[in-house]
Amino acid sequence: MNLPTLATERLKLRPLRSSDLERLELLCGNYEVSKMLSRVPHPYDRVQGEAYLKKTEEIAQDWRRFGQADFAVSQEGQLIGVIVLRELQEAPGIGYWLGEPYWRKGYMTEALAAALRWVFAATGIKSLRAEVMKDNAGSKNVLKKLGFTVVGDGASMSLARGNVAENWHMELVRQNFKSPVST
Repeated sequence: MNLPTLATERLKLRPLRSSDLERLELLCGNYEVSKMLSRVPHPYDRVQGEAYLKKTEEIAQDWRRFGQADFAVSQEGQLIGVIVLRELQEAPGIGYWLGEPYWRKGYMTEALAAALRWVFAATGIKSLRAEVMKDNAGSKNVLKKLGFTVVGDGASMSLARGNVAENWHMELVRQNFKSPVST
């Protein structure tokens, strides 16, 4: 089953494609973005980016089999961020990032609301988990708006920082999902 394209009032969520590489490298290569992610190095590795995009194109062809959905968040055809729903068959989790020029405009709340509506409609999952760096209050607030709650503390390796960073473990139970953004 192919990954769908989702539309909101201002954004489209679509499968990632190889033509997104330059925007991915530009936006995710910004240290202010990459330092908030556990799996992204700084400086951004173009070869890894190419491999990631190739893999996501394959996953998009049969997301159910892979148990993962990687969405490009786009505005006016341009990549501005990414949402990943992973381990959908085991311990469902969500990860995401948004390019710094697009922060504090409500884009990620809007995009995540659409992705969450889709994943709850398309699967039988009962909850999703997320990890948020403790110095990323903006991301924590986005998740709280959508119904996530803090369920614990932890730490994870940040490739960009080159060290372990403290984080919050957050969870969204299906019946607590709040969708504040209309589409």
